[in-house]
Amino acid sequence: MWGERERPRTAREWEYARKPELLELYSSQIYGRTPEGGGVASVETISQDTGALACLATMTQLKIRFWGPREGTRAATLLLYTPNAQAALGPVPVLVGLNFMGNHSTTADPTVLVSPGFHDEGYWKTIAADRAAQESYWSVEVALKRGYAVATMHCGELEADTPGAGPAGVRGLFNSEAEFAAPAPDMWGTIGAWAWGLSRILDVLGTLPEIDATAAILHGHSRLGKTALWAAAQDPRFAAVISHSSGGGGAGLFRHEKCETVKGLSHYFPYWFTPNFRNYIDAHETLPIDQHHLLGLIAPRPVHVASTTADAHRPDFFSAVYASPVMELYGHRGILPPELATPGVDLSWQEAQSVQLPEVGRRIGQRLSFHLREGWHEVKAEDWKHFADFSDANVRR
Repeated sequence: MWGERERPRTAREWEYARKPELLELYSSQIYGRTPEGGGVASVETISQDTGALACLATMTQLKIRFWGPREGTRAATLLLYTPNAQAALGPVPVLVGLNFMGNHSTTADPTVLVSPGFHDEGYWKTIAADRAAQESYWSVEVALKRGYAVATMHCGELEADTPGAGPAGVRGLFNSEAEFAAPAPDMWGTIGAWAWGLSRILDVLGTLPEIDATAAILHGHSRLGKTALWAAAQDPRFAAVISHSSGGGGAGLFRHEKCETVKGLSHYFPYWFTPNFRNYIDAHETLPIDQHHLLGLIAPRPVHVASTTADAHRPDFFSAVYASPVMELYGHRGILPPELATPGVDLSWQEAQSVQLPEVGRRIGQRLSFHLREGWHEVKAEDWKHFADFSDANVRR
């Protein structure tokens, strides 16, 4: 699966030779090149409630303004919860992730500001989400009770999830209208823009005394899981990353028959990726990389991959299987059984197939781990418990 030339042999060789090659391939062929420059222009505290969630947390809303090489700025609101009990003892680790429908959709709290509308694929238009529309996806109380802060931002405030939104989003701080009209083959897409925004959120969290930004765990579901992996691959400041049901273009292997296809992704969401990605519509097997390489790019930092029984979970699982030998190179355990867990030894397809999916509800692995949940394509409280278990085992001091 790795190929003779690509096969990892030592951690040093992987770190200093193969990683730069892989990062270049992902930048040129899948997600596009993230431009240099740009950052956070200003941060303004909009509101703070020290008695949020029945006094469990302090809720802060921050207006962040971004700048880039081109004229103008873009603004977005960060919603941050910090656990009152643990924060009193010092800086706390933080789970960071984007949300789909707006900060107000993650909670019933009427004081959380309504984010701009989100793109509804059923209607192909921008509509306003109901308050608490995705509250079940954001079991923040689970994380807070375990001592973690939670930070989230609406992805649509960075760039709307719709074709043609680039100029009005953060990519408009870097690229001209002419460049969007005739994009370079390796121009970055919306996933790249969202990933850039996640790094800027980390910039801001690093300035807050109540947050331990060296223990920032990035997480994302579905397309935002794809985003989390790409952000972590580019930005080594993220201490760990969690991918939940991220599929093709995320943790899922394109070469697995059950995975989202390049053709399907390019048809429905061409703006997520670089134009070069469309070269593989009918030839995914010619991609010089597959998504286990992306997990390998993040090593030796901890990586957790999750999915559900209703999703095509096997492509994500086998990606973690194939990435495990890289984690083993650094002296850490992945999800392989002891008889296959040899650092730097490539797995044959037959060996990979011999690795059994874990029973539903059980997390397997260590530094690289995996869990499968019964149910649909969504995030539940059970998943957040696994997120906290993974973070406790690998990040929390």
